[in-house]
Amino acid sequence: MTESRISAPRLLAGLQAGTLAGLVLLGWFLLLSYYYFREPWALMNVLAASLRHNATWGHSFSSVTWTGLAAHLAACSLLGIVLGWILPRPGPTARVSITGLTFGVVLSLLVYEFFWLRFAPLLGEYIAPLAMWVAHLLFGISVAQFPRFYLQLADPEPVIAMEEAPAAESQDAAAVLPVEATAEGAIEQPASGEEITSPEGPPSKEPSAAHEPPMVEEPPKHLPGKPSDASQRDS
Repeated sequence: MTESRISAPRLLAGLQAGTLAGLVLLGWFLLLSYYYFREPWALMNVLAASLRHNATWGHSFSSVTWTGLAAHLAACSLLGIVLGWILPRPGPTARVSITGLTFGVVLSLLVYEFFWLRFAPLLGEYIAPLAMWVAHLLFGISVAQFPRFYLQLADPEPVIAMEEAPAAESQDAAAVLPVEATAEGAIEQPASGEEITSPEGPPSKEPSAAHEPPMVEEPPKHLPGKPSDASQRDS
């Protein structure tokens, strides 16, 4: 039975993988921001200024920074949900998805080229292309952990049962064969005194287990006061 792609374990596992990717990329952007501007929150302020169409932005953490953080994490989480819907269901022993790695890198590249550079063009001016390729690779590696989250949320028993069903059926078939052979070769034992029918000769009676002793006649007893026939003849 195939599982529906629109299921809670798939979407939640994709959400967790996307959130993990967003946190990893946030750490990478903090390093780049510190390398470029000596301030860790500068790139998040650039993203917020681009989305809010502000011409100026600051380097330090402020209320504007929350807009950049929310937009970044929301986009990564949404991409994770999409990947959870696209990726195939992992096996019971899978831990990393190579397909998720490939799809993650490709999807991150497409979103950056057709979304972020359109609505936040300042990112392309302050982030080097090589640094963005590293960001795409980090996103793909993060969402490749999708099987780990899926196996924690989904019930693996149906998957294991489907894999063990053929082996159980073969064992049952092997166990039935000797029982049938024994039933065909068994000879029914008759009860005591019944005729035993053999294919080689006429029916015979089974001898009884217990033999009765012969009957012995007891001598007649004489009643008191009456002479016997022998005493009358002597007299």
